[in-house]
Amino acid sequence: MAYGGVNSSFFGAQNASYGVIISIGPGTASYSVANLGRTAGSGLEWMFLDNWSAKAEYMYYSLNPVFLYVGSTIHQRIIYGNGLVPGDITDLANFFSRTNFNGNIVRAGVNYHFNLPATPVVTKY
Repeated sequence: MAYGGVNSSFFGAQNASYGVIISIGPGTASYSVANLGRTAGSGLEWMFLDNWSAKAEYMYYSLNPVFLYVGSTIHQRIIYGNGLVPGDITDLANFFSRTNFNGNIVRAGVNYHFNLPATPVVTKY
């Protein structure tokens, strides 16, 4: 299981081309929350001296994606043609955004192991 904070922002702007204009202006959406996901990894540790070891670890994580909806835009004809007049609605579009949160983590390190008694200490009564 993986757990982490995620932030996502989306901005959709209007566009005009080929005689079609989007009549609704820019829109924004944002999202910030702690998110759950999954993780998998592996690691190795090698004792190269009596009290010293070296280690290497790898972890992949993937948090649940975030979907944002900004709103709808209406495409309107601004030129004559195909029986349409200026202002006729030709279709409806929606602004959506999907953000994935995944990554790879690689760690390497050296550890010092303190001298501990080789056998457990047992108190005798």
